[in-house]
Amino acid sequence: MRAQRGTEERQRQIADLEARRAAEPKPVQRARTTTTSYGARGSGRSSSTPRPRGGSGKTAGTSFFGHPWSEWHRMVDVGHDLLVEHATAGVTTTEGELWKHIGAELDLTLGDPRLPVPFLLRDITNRQFEETGLVLTALVVGDQETPTPGFFRLAAQVGTLQPAQAPPESTDDTWTMTDQQAAFWRQQVEALFALHGEGGAAPE
Repeated sequence: MRAQRGTEERQRQIADLEARRAAEPKPVQRARTTTTSYGARGSGRSSSTPRPRGGSGKTAGTSFFGHPWSEWHRMVDVGHDLLVEHATAGVTTTEGELWKHIGAELDLTLGDPRLPVPFLLRDITNRQFEETGLVLTALVVGDQETPTPGFFRLAAQVGTLQPAQAPPESTDDTWTMTDQQAAFWRQQVEALFALHGEGGAAPE
C-alpha cells in the first residue's frame, strides 16, 4: 500500500507540473535578421563565388584580409582566369607569380601573400571544382616546381583526396612529397591540361 500511495502521489505531482507548464505563456521567438558578408540581408549570396567556408576566421563582415569583398572576388576572378590560361598553355606557375599578376591586373598594391594566398587558392578551386572535379590550383607550384603541402590539404578539403594523404600543417617544414601524393598531383595536372587545351606535358 505504501508503494502504491507513493506512486499515486508522484503521478499527481507530475500532473500538476504539466498543468502549470501548459498554463505558462510561451516565450516569443523573435526572427533574427542577419547580414551576409556580401552586404545582402537574409541568405542571399553571390552566385559567382562561394562565400569562404568556416575556418578562415581572418575577416570582419565587410572585408577579407583587408580587401572589400567585391575586390576579393575580382582577385579570385583574375587568379582563376590566369590558371585557366596556364592550363591551356600546358604550364604551371608559382604563388608569387600569381600574386604579382593579380596586383598588376587590378592595379592593387598587395601585401605579404603568405596569409591570404591559401584562401585565395581555395576560392579559385571552389570556382570550378563542382563542374570539373579537378583542383585547378594544382598548377600553382613551389620554388622546386612541385606542389606545396597546402595543395594536398585543399584537395582533401574538397573531397578528391583521402584525408590521410594530406600532410598536417605542423609538418610543413620537414614534409617530403610521397610517391602517392606525386602521382595524384600529376594526374590532376594532366587532366587540367587535357581539359583546357593542347600542348604542354605534365611535370615528371
